[in-house]
Amino acid sequence: MTNQVSKILVGLMTTLFAGYLMANDVQPIGKDLTQSPDNITPAFHTAPRESELPALNYVNQPPMVPHSVANYQVTKNVNQCLNCHSPEIHV
Repeated sequence: MTNQVSKILVGLMTTLFAGYLMANDVQPIGKDLTQSPDNITPAFHTAPRESELPALNYVNQPPMVPHSVANYQVTKNVNQCLNCHSPEIHV
C-alpha cells in the first residue's frame, strides 16, 4: 500500500510541476499598463459652463444641466425660472 501511495504522490507532483511550467509560458491577456505613457490628455469635452449654451429644442425647455430651485417662486402668476430661462433671454 505504501508503494501505491508513493506512486500517486510522484504522479501528482509531476503533474503540478508540469502545470507550473506551462503556466509560466502563457502570454498575459489584455494590455500591459506598465508600458503606457504618463502624460495622456483626457479625452472629454469641455464643461457645459465653459462652452456656449446649447440651442433649445422647444419653447420653454428646462435647463440642460439641472440646478437647485429651492428659493425660486413658482406659482400660477409668477415663475422665477423664466428670469434666466425664457426664450427671449436664452436666444
